[in-house]
Amino acid sequence: MTTFQTEQCKGFFTHWKSLRAEGDVVPQQSEFLDNPHPGFAPHLHIAEFRNGRLIFRLIGTKLVERWGRDKTGEIVGDGQPAEMQQSLYRNSWSAISKPCGFRMNMKFAASTGAQFSVEAVVLPLQVKAGKPNRLVSYSEVVEKLKYGDQSQVYLGIPEVEWIDVGAGVPDHTPTTVQL
Repeated sequence: MTTFQTEQCKGFFTHWKSLRAEGDVVPQQSEFLDNPHPGFAPHLHIAEFRNGRLIFRLIGTKLVERWGRDKTGEIVGDGQPAEMQQSLYRNSWSAISKPCGFRMNMKFAASTGAQFSVEAVVLPLQVKAGKPNRLVSYSEVVEKLKYGDQSQVYLGIPEVEWIDVGAGVPDHTPTTVQL
């Protein structure tokens, strides 16, 4: 049983589960997009695997604010240490392949140098045959950032756990990163 740090991440997981069709382990991306939850939409992004890369396809307004720009079309983790990208990709591909979800606690340095953590829930979305696999991620800042402060640098992913959505979880331990 997954223990969430924030009520918002727990609520997002409950919302995602509510969109699954009877008998499905994962909701359709179209069902997810057709039934937005206004409290969650600003804090989520959807990414797809294409040509071995994880690419941002939709980004909520609060993430644009937190990151200081709209990263739609950019590679997830671009410009970050290789260990961070490898961890994000390995865990994300495992979530698609199983299918399952995962919960992360990530550490960041803000533009002012202040450190903070973010809880994120990453879950798969079903897509039509021939379309790139997609994941939806909801994240919530655990410590409050100062107004105008932006997350700039990953400091690590010290905690990751699989979330069983009905198909089990991978045999391997999720990848963490200590920088």
